[in-house]
Amino acid sequence: MELNEKLFSLTDIAMTVPIEVVHASVSKNNEWSTILYDVLMLRQPFELFRTQLLKSLSQSENWDSILNDLNDRYLIDIERYLNWYENKKSETKIFGYYNPYEVLFDICTMTKREILKYQ
Repeated sequence: MELNEKLFSLTDIAMTVPIEVVHASVSKNNEWSTILYDVLMLRQPFELFRTQLLKSLSQSENWDSILNDLNDRYLIDIERYLNWYENKKSETKIFGYYNPYEVLFDICTMTKREILKYQ
């Protein structure tokens, strides 16, 4: 599932690159950070993830193995980012409407919700 690679690459960048450095990449011509610009492209992989997950589960007699794999591959890292964002949320307010951290938080939240609805 392609979402995994993109999502966790971006959450890793978000949590390791200082917020001030990410904000410094914003310009008048590009109000979204160039460092985390790819978060805007996560909606399509998320929709593909949802479709593939439903298909995989509907074709499987053993949901537990799929859900265990998802827990190992997704939920641990998602929880890590969600906790990080909650601690840093006030610092990300400097981005205003163009907050890539908030977009990433929304995608992580939707992904988590999608996985948990089958458990």
